[in-house]
Amino acid sequence: MLSYLHPATRLDDWAASSKPENQFDAEPNNQKRQNFSEIASGLHIPRCGASYCTPRRNVGRETNIRKVQEMTTYEIDGGGGLSLSVQEFGNAAGAPILFLHGLMQCGLSWSNQTSSPLADRFRLICMDVRGHGMSGRATTAAAYQDSRLFAEDVAAVITTLGLERPILVGASYSGLVINDYLSVYGDAKLGGINYVASTVYFGSDKANALLGDDLLALVPGLLSNDLAENISTTQDFVRLFYAEEPTREVFETVLAYNMMVPPDVRLALASRELDGDAVMSAVRCPVLITHGLKDAIVKPLMSEAIKSRIPHAEVSLYEEAGHTTYGEDTERFNRELAAFAAARVPA
Repeated sequence: MLSYLHPATRLDDWAASSKPENQFDAEPNNQKRQNFSEIASGLHIPRCGASYCTPRRNVGRETNIRKVQEMTTYEIDGGGGLSLSVQEFGNAAGAPILFLHGLMQCGLSWSNQTSSPLADRFRLICMDVRGHGMSGRATTAAAYQDSRLFAEDVAAVITTLGLERPILVGASYSGLVINDYLSVYGDAKLGGINYVASTVYFGSDKANALLGDDLLALVPGLLSNDLAENISTTQDFVRLFYAEEPTREVFETVLAYNMMVPPDVRLALASRELDGDAVMSAVRCPVLITHGLKDAIVKPLMSEAIKSRIPHAEVSLYEEAGHTTYGEDTERFNRELAAFAAARVPA
């Protein structure tokens, strides 16, 4: 069992002092905020088109965040036959950990894990979620909104690479992707789940109440076809990730892979409407919930909601971290993930 913050900070204690009653229904200043779908529907941005395609190439073994260990890159056919870019690092004989990144991110998000001592013990797999990084771009908006396709993407990676009882680590938007997988395949073949500042509701008032106001204010610019506005807003979006300003090197790299996701793909992903309560209530495998208390993108109250549906989950709160605990407090994140993975359900 992982410990909480020291001095101890329990999720329920923190939430009790931070939220109004009926938080999911609460609206500050009695104003109803638009959700992602409502904002997107008023922008009249073209849907996904075939003009966006992913060039395929060999990926190098170095990033400008930090040097990574030996890497093998795969192209795996996911749901609907879409090509997925998947990178493998670490100990091929180790217990597998499958990392799923957030909205507009890519496998490089996990560089602080793949270049760490985790690679000595575990088989580390990073999947570029459909429409992101070096994975393929679908030609229809529906291909970014069908939960079964996302589920099949994850299942294809698990099956193709022979991952036995993997730990799924899902950051931010990939909380939805994990729940997509659970909705189709359940958790019987998983060793565990690590929800990392994960979104598990989307496209509703319930979801909106658990997302940061600063994030919601950026949505029109993130979906804009005006390139100057899009770049400027994406810069602001990246800055929201961190409790403290990142180095220029990190900022520029993260901005670069965020800009690889075009507006029509962003729009399609932002137009989903999902509620994870039912699938999370059925989870029986080990679960770790990780969240930074200074997160300006996904409120820690989202993790409280996950905990309420998965009572046996362990919770780790980072008092000084923002949205990216895995990059802001890497040593602690990796230590806790290693302990969680080492104690996973045996095969």
